[in-house]
Amino acid sequence: MRNIFQDCEILALEKDSSAPGVFIKAKKMNNFNEIDLSSYALYSIILNRKVKDIEEKDLKSVYFKFNFKLVVFKTFQKIARMVN
Repeated sequence: MRNIFQDCEILALEKDSSAPGVFIKAKKMNNFNEIDLSSYALYSIILNRKVKDIEEKDLKSVYFKFNFKLVVFKTFQKIARMVN
C-alpha cells in the first residue's frame, strides 16, 4: 500500500479487521507528482487476482458476471441494514 501511495503523505494506515483490506488516510503533498503504476499489478475484483490491466473480454467472463451480481447484492444488504 505504501508503494501505491508513495506520492502522498500517509497519515494513517490500518488493516481492516472485519474483512480483507486496509484503511488509508493520505494527503497530497504540495509538491505532488503522480507516480506511474502501469507496471504495478493491482488486485482486481473482476478477476480475483493481481493484474496490470483489464481487457474487454474480462468483463464478459462468467466469473465477473456472477461475482458482480453477488457484490451488488451484498452491498444493498449492508445499506438496508444501515438504514433500518
